[in-house]
Amino acid sequence: MKIWIIWKWWAWKTTLSIFLIKELSKHKKVIAIDADSNKNLIDYLWFEEWDNLELWDLKKEIFEKAQVEASEYDRKYCPKWWKRVFSTDTTNDEILKNVVYKNWNISLIQLWEPREARVWVTWMCPYNETLKVYLSNLEEKEDEIVFVDFAAWSEAAWKWLVSSLDNIIIPLEPNSKNLDVAKDIYKTLKKINFKNVYFIINKLRQESDIDYIKEYFGEDINIIWFINFSKEIMKLDIRRDLDINKIDEENRNNIKKISDKVLNFKKDSEVLKRLQYLDELKWDKKCH
Repeated sequence: MKIWIIWKWWAWKTTLSIFLIKELSKHKKVIAIDADSNKNLIDYLWFEEWDNLELWDLKKEIFEKAQVEASEYDRKYCPKWWKRVFSTDTTNDEILKNVVYKNWNISLIQLWEPREARVWVTWMCPYNETLKVYLSNLEEKEDEIVFVDFAAWSEAAWKWLVSSLDNIIIPLEPNSKNLDVAKDIYKTLKKINFKNVYFIINKLRQESDIDYIKEYFGEDINIIWFINFSKEIMKLDIRRDLDINKIDEENRNNIKKISDKVLNFKKDSEVLKRLQYLDELKWDKKCH
């Protein structure tokens, strides 16, 4: 099962990701992909010196094995013959074994870090394309979760990086700026028939915040749970010490409840059809 958590800066997106990855790894093998150039996951989950290749370093090998065209206009994302060619086997898969860091039940992959002067949205396209091709062709096992922490903006939805995923988690904060971004992401996801979208209310201060969010959002959305605002979590975050046992009991239980709900998420049977639709749309519009 592939899960993506997407949001904007300062919304505890990566903080929530780290707590969830740790909790989920108690029940299933987690393949965590850090798609943020800030290297947040690898800094929090892997404290030793790291020198493995990044996924971006193997772009040529990824494209060749997936048999996709080098040109973005001719590239296809639906796996050839609907057969995925990459696996989560950290010992035998030629791509994964060169990029993965292993820490107990967590396997960690870093997509990229900036190496050029131009690294903002347009220059990120090659990195995003590498990730899109890789995820589209990655076959995980039933007892595994692929968890992707993307950079903090809504480009993942706009550029359909999410197309091959089964579930998406969007943290919500009770303020208009964050809710506007969430509404934009949600609207985009619906355009590509993405149904498994779940929301978590983050930094909840009072019960009326829930009513405010529902009213502001203006749609019946699937809110699975919440996390209370906590200065202690902020302090732990600053120290890079996000240990669930060090937070207050209520939020500890909140995170465990979210983890339990995520464990009950299902694979999306429409993923390959969605990728096929993406390919058809690209061909028709000659876009990438």
